[in-house]
Parts: sequence; structure tokens; C-alpha cells
Amino acid sequence: MGKSAVIATAVEIGTSQVSILVGEVTEDSVTIIGRGSAPSGEAMRKGEIRDMELISKAFEQAMAQADESSGGAVLRSTLVTQVISGGGVICTTGVGTASVRNEAGIVGEAEMNEARSNAQVIDITPGWQIINSDDISWRLDGRPVGHPLNQRGRKLEVRVLIILAPSVQVANFSDLIRNSELMNANLCTAYAPICAKEGTLTAKEADDGAILIDLGAGCTDFLVARDGGMLEAGTLQIGFDHVANDLAIGLRLPFGVCRKLLESGAVKTALEQESPALVIQLPKGGTREIPMSQFEAIINPRLQEIFDQVRKHIHTQGTLFSGVLTGGGALHPGAVTLFSKTFNLPCRVGTVADATGSITGLDSPRCTAVWGALKIAAYYYRSFSAGKGGSAFQRFLEGMNNIWIFLPRWAGKLWKAFKF
Repeated sequence: MGKSAVIATAVEIGTSQVSILVGEVTEDSVTIIGRGSAPSGEAMRKGEIRDMELISKAFEQAMAQADESSGGAVLRSTLVTQVISGGGVICTTGVGTASVRNEAGIVGEAEMNEARSNAQVIDITPGWQIINSDDISWRLDGRPVGHPLNQRGRKLEVRVLIILAPSVQVANFSDLIRNSELMNANLCTAYAPICAKEGTLTAKEADDGAILIDLGAGCTDFLVARDGGMLEAGTLQIGFDHVANDLAIGLRLPFGVCRKLLESGAVKTALEQESPALVIQLPKGGTREIPMSQFEAIINPRLQEIFDQVRKHIHTQGTLFSGVLTGGGALHPGAVTLFSKTFNLPCRVGTVADATGSITGLDSPRCTAVWGALKIAAYYYRSFSAGKGGSAFQRFLEGMNNIWIFLPRWAGKLWKAFKF
């Protein structure tokens, strides 16, 4: 590892599995050097921790794999990004203003930062905290502007999307990391759909306008991106575990069997191969043959319901050009077609974009969020190391207060990530 490189780790504790990526981050690249995963079992429900002891064991197992595959690098991590989701996360908006006081009347980073900071002054219910935010739109002297930097004016206004989560929920996830070998690393929290956006959306998709839906086991996350940033986002407490439950009721099978059929890809493979039926091994011995038409008759209505619920929660005005599906549910063969029918948009399955390194097996929509979380750590490293000398980033780390608030849209926005 070169002098200017640091080790960063991304942790996603999901309803179905714990995923960890380890990366070597430099000023111009992030290379994946380690990976670990373990089933969450019954420890998680709808994106939240149900059993701390069980999830701790799963986390330790994933950590051991990540440490072994990275040659021990995970224990030298300087930065850790934890991915958070769950029904407790909510999104709201804030508006902030700032006066352009310099003699030339030109908007600089200081004025933009002041407006953003003022936009965060909102009423927050006790026990909640801001975890992330991003710009939605700007106005300068009352007129809309795409990006106000270096433009002339006197009154700057910004509307921001603010993401809040219960402090206890954030602390529970943080405790897993703080009580592990990563205890000395600097920790940040990132909302799951933002991580998925960074992990799979192309620059063109994010600029033109896209809906991203992350079909997880316990929850469904969604995000609307345009002009490079977020317009809105949210989490629904419905996911592919509900599909498994529907299958269990409709087919009269144990829930665990149905969940395994979905997670293993057995149903997906049978549908893609147009098999007439799927032979299932029963827990108490014996087999049962079930027509694939029965699977489709149960899965597709629930998936349609999920897309309908997302559509009801999206209020963005104006044109959107495409859709991207991530998460394990995106692997269902009918998901893309149902999305396009619901939103009247072309759609693709999102996979890990631009990843480099020797670790394989990342070409899955299940890996987009954890990869995006690793990229987020790289953004901060680059922002604070570029042009500031070898010790600048170390000074930044020493000044951090553990939770990074804002996520990158332009390099100049990264000041918002920190609470000193």
C-alpha cells in the first residue's frame, strides 16, 4: 500500500445478510481488497436489529472473512461507512438562505455552506438525528439556478432533502462496529438508497432523472435522482420477506423454505429456464412438485403492490427518464417488466459499477449499496487530501465527531459532512 493510501471499510447489516467490503483508497482510486458476508438469520427484521447477540455473531463471521480475504487489512481501517435503512428512517425538507456580502457580489463556497447549514435548522423530535442531506434546488435573488457557485447575486436560497433516523437505531448499528476490531476507525452513517445510488447509477442517469428502487428482504428503499443529486427518498416496511410469507401461505410451506427458495435463486432459475415446475425438498423428508405458474401468481401481485406503494410516495414534478432496480428482489425475472408497466419508464437491473480489485462475485444487485458506501468513504478522503499535504487528511480525521452528515454531489459540498 502506498504512502497516500488508507484502508476503508463499508458495512451493510441487512435483513437477510451482513455484507462487508474492504478497500484501499487513494486520491484517485478505490480498490476492493477484501470481502465478507454472513446470513443475518433471525437477528434482523425490516432493517432493524431484533437480536443483538445473533447479529453480533453474524457480524463477527463476516468480519473474519473480510479480514482473511484482505490479508489482515480490515483491522487497519481508518474509515468505516455503515449503511442504515429500516422503517424508522424518515425524509423531510428544509430551506436555508444566506446573504452574499462580499464586495463583488459573487457566490462562493462560504455562502453556499451558510445556506445549507441554515436549511438544517428544523424541529427535530427528541431521540432523532440527522444522518444525511443533499441539495434539491437553488435560487439566487429569486431566480432558479442549477449551481450558484461564482454567479453574481445578493440573496442565496437552497432547498435540501434531510434524512433523519432514530438515535437508538443508529447507536445499535454503531455499537456493533465500536465493539469490534474497528473500534478505532472513524465512523460515518449513510442512508441505504444513497449508497445504492452511488454504487450503480451512471452519471447520465443521475443527471437526466431516474427512480432507483432497492428491493430488500425486510424493506424497500427508493430514491429519485436528478441533476446529480437527490430530489426525494424513502423506505417502505415491505420487502421480499413479505413475498416469502405470501408463498408460505399460498403454497402451504414453511416460511424458511420459501425464503431459501428466493435467496438461493431456485425460483429465479426455474422461471428463466421456463421450467414447468419446481421440485422442493421438504424439511421432514420427501419432495413436492409445484407448478411455476403458482409461484408467479403469488409473487407478481406482491411485487406490483410494492411498486404501486413507491409510486404513491413519489411526488417529483417533471420528467424522469429511467428506472434502476437493486437488491435481491431485483433478480426476480418479472421485476423489470412490472416496474416499466407501473412507471411507464425503461428499466434495468443495477449492478456494481466501476469496481476494481481482485475480489470476485460482486456482479449482483445485492452488492450495490455496500459498494456505494465504500465509494462514499473515498469521496471524503479525496476531498480532504487533495492539495493539502500528507498530514491534512489525518488532521481531518482527528477532528471528526464520528457521524458525517452530508453526502457528495460536488466536491465543494463536502464541508457539510462534519460536526466539529
